[in-house]
Amino acid sequence: YDELIRTHTGDRATLEMMGSELDEARRQQRDEQHRKLLFQGASYVWGAQARAIVKMAAVIPGDKPGYMNFATISGFVDFRRLRPDVTWTMAKRDSSNDDGSEMPSARWYPLDQSGPTDAPPLLTEFCSQPIPELQRIETTREIRYVLPAGEIGNTGALTCLIGMVQKDLPMFRTPENSYGTHSARCEVPAELMNVDMFCHQSLPFTHQPEVTLHSNVGEYAYSKDGQELPFNERVKDLGVSSVPPPAPEIPRYRQLMESFFEMIGYPIGEFHGYRVKIPYPAYPTALVMGYPLLEP
Repeated sequence: YDELIRTHTGDRATLEMMGSELDEARRQQRDEQHRKLLFQGASYVWGAQARAIVKMAAVIPGDKPGYMNFATISGFVDFRRLRPDVTWTMAKRDSSNDDGSEMPSARWYPLDQSGPTDAPPLLTEFCSQPIPELQRIETTREIRYVLPAGEIGNTGALTCLIGMVQKDLPMFRTPENSYGTHSARCEVPAELMNVDMFCHQSLPFTHQPEVTLHSNVGEYAYSKDGQELPFNERVKDLGVSSVPPPAPEIPRYRQLMESFFEMIGYPIGEFHGYRVKIPYPAYPTALVMGYPLLEP
């Protein structure tokens, strides 16, 4: 055994990590243990953390034939700075083709149409008070909403949720796109990430999405082609129900979901739902849900 360590790893801890894929029974538990260590280290290095990351999304019929819309709510519950000089991107939206190039046809709009058009698309009813002040930064590729530096620890903790809808996503395959993908990024070290994806029943090709975990570093930040990472969490099939599924770790989650479906204009009973819940998600990664587009 000592010779095996000397030859292949140099120490026992590294050997156990290399052999973790061989132990099916304990793999998920071991994954979580290592991710918790990553959460603690990343919180220290980056100077920020959150109790929970919220990702809620729905694929709905588009405003014109042959297209779909994609409505989202995302944000952080109990986000805390650990250093006063820390600024943080609270939400980021982008659109890209299969090869990672820009998709100019798909545009993002505020989910809540009742708010000011020039303000960040915050869901103020579900944000902490005072309402977080965010700076909008837009480029040809993405929109980001950035929280400035501020108070640290629990006294500076805040909850920030943003709602947007992406319109005019192609339903049929094109030379640029054969696959529909939606990324739920782990955007801050967090204790939990809860991802709920709902697919309208009139779009059956979006059902049973393939779920993979990818690197979200550098050049791969805009592409599902980032290195695929081990993913052993369960994808829970929520089925079709008129009752929002509970998420006790997230305050007022049922009210948030009811408000979400009211804003998109469809009852929850018309959707098939899927959930992925990840304790201590690895930062920075992207959970990708995808499905093949229809043939023309």
